[in-house]
Amino acid sequence: MGILDVFRNKKKSEVELIKKKICFEEIKESLKEEEKSLDEDEKEFFEWIENRIKIFKENLCECLIILKNVDVKSRKIEERAKILVKQGLDKYLESLDFLEKEIFYLRKENIQKFIFDFNKIFSEFERKSFNPYQRATYTIGKEIANVNNCIVGFFKEMEKWFKENKKLAEKRDTILEIYSQLFEFENKQNDLERVNIEDKGFDKRLKEINLREIKVLEERKNIEKSKEYLENKELVKKKNSLEKEIQRKITELNSSIDWKKIANIFHSDEKEMNKVREIRENFSERFLEEDLIELLKRAEILKKEFEEKKFEIEKELEELNIIKENIKPDSLSNLDREIDSIVSRKIILEEEKLKLKKRRENIEFEVRNLKERIANKTEELGDYEILF
Repeated sequence: MGILDVFRNKKKSEVELIKKKICFEEIKESLKEEEKSLDEDEKEFFEWIENRIKIFKENLCECLIILKNVDVKSRKIEERAKILVKQGLDKYLESLDFLEKEIFYLRKENIQKFIFDFNKIFSEFERKSFNPYQRATYTIGKEIANVNNCIVGFFKEMEKWFKENKKLAEKRDTILEIYSQLFEFENKQNDLERVNIEDKGFDKRLKEINLREIKVLEERKNIEKSKEYLENKELVKKKNSLEKEIQRKITELNSSIDWKKIANIFHSDEKEMNKVREIRENFSERFLEEDLIELLKRAEILKKEFEEKKFEIEKELEELNIIKENIKPDSLSNLDREIDSIVSRKIILEEEKLKLKKRRENIEFEVRNLKERIANKTEELGDYEILF
């Protein structure tokens, strides 16, 4: 080999290593081209088989003519043996008839299925013909051996052809698998698109809620600055302060009464004692009643100071009622309730959005995984390099 021959072989090797670069989106179109090429190859595959079956049938017919013309009766063997041989021959001819018909009418559409069905037919033939063959070879070994050699030769040729075209058979399955994965990939892409649309919906609702929150907070802020609100707030403050003062004075008034002395005076009168207990236990509500003044008088412990303090409390209660009448309903309460509602809705939406994010991440992972598997399978078909 000369130096130029070495150079030429090197160039040829480099050309063979060059792969066709295609985008992932072009895979489906490339599969169609591969299918066209595969259809032609499968056509040639089955044309060869058609021709070989035809030759096999012709050869088998020649052998069968000889086999069917064998005169078992003329063989120099016992009569019982002749019967067994004849029975074996007839059964063997039946199994050959089965083989010829099944092979001839075998569907030639899918290579993998054809090979499977072909091997199944031969397995069935072997099962049917084994015992009859053993019986028939007792006296007609040469004739039946010719038939057997014809069958074995045909089977070996077919087996060799199947092996030579193994990749061709697998290629169809690979293409179908890629189509199936592409279909799944498109479904996942659609799922991802739906998730993105749903996510945009969440964003839109959150934006609307946030805008409403800003508006409500601004409205609340304006109310807090208003003269009416500030005046009302001052009245509420005054009311609360006056209520505490009144309660303090009522407590002092209660403490100024000698309840022990009153109990000693009325302890023998159950009815009066019940009244004393009821007034004492509910003093804040009943200290203004005449029943208390009457008890104090009868116990001779009613003092001027007590009446003055009681009168003072009465005046303050009147003032308190006037303040309460002037206090307007809290203008912030409805807004505060709405703010609480907005916060709750935001929390729910954020949680839903987080769930959606996890769902999107899972789908994106599945999409990436599928994309990689599809690319790898496509590269198995031939000289392809998939670009992402």
